[in-house]
Amino acid sequence: MRIRQADLLEFEVDHDQDTFVVNLETKVCGCYKWSLMGIPCCHALACIQTKRLNYEDFIHHAYHIQTYAKSYDPPFKGMLGQNQWDQIPYPGPLPPPYRKMPGRPSKHKRKKGAGENEDKQHVKRAKRQNKCSRCGGLGHYKPKCPMPAPPTETVATSTSAAVQNVDGQVATQEPMVVQSSPNAPAVNPSQQQD
Repeated sequence: MRIRQADLLEFEVDHDQDTFVVNLETKVCGCYKWSLMGIPCCHALACIQTKRLNYEDFIHHAYHIQTYAKSYDPPFKGMLGQNQWDQIPYPGPLPPPYRKMPGRPSKHKRKKGAGENEDKQHVKRAKRQNKCSRCGGLGHYKPKCPMPAPPTETVATSTSAAVQNVDGQVATQEPMVVQSSPNAPAVNPSQQQD
């Protein structure tokens, strides 16, 4: 930050590739932070330090302790409770009408305030173990079961059909039962009953 004195209480301050004019008499800086806040900005503080002045003289009087104490100087009167207020014949105020906003509701919950959730404690449920539907064991599901799958029987697509013998008699043919294991022979249900 480079400071050049233009007048007795006026300066040019080069800061961040820009030049600001600071007037200590009118308490104005070119960045306007001093005018808005009432507290000298960094450019004004650099000029005050150059002139070796007291920086407290350049702060707005609203920030002084005497002004703060004056705001609490008049006595405050006590206020009655709500049940002791004067009754009026008019109806009480109503909440604003609820209006459903268009579109899908947001999935985002509102942001919690600081310290809003400190008294809440999350209760964790006991974790249930997985139960296998094949073997009934705990700790795994059917796809991960270590026991091999039992062979399942499937019925062939052909239904019982009427077939004529050489003698001319009609005989019904039973459906073939096919087993899913590759090395098991196909068995006819009429042979199984024996």
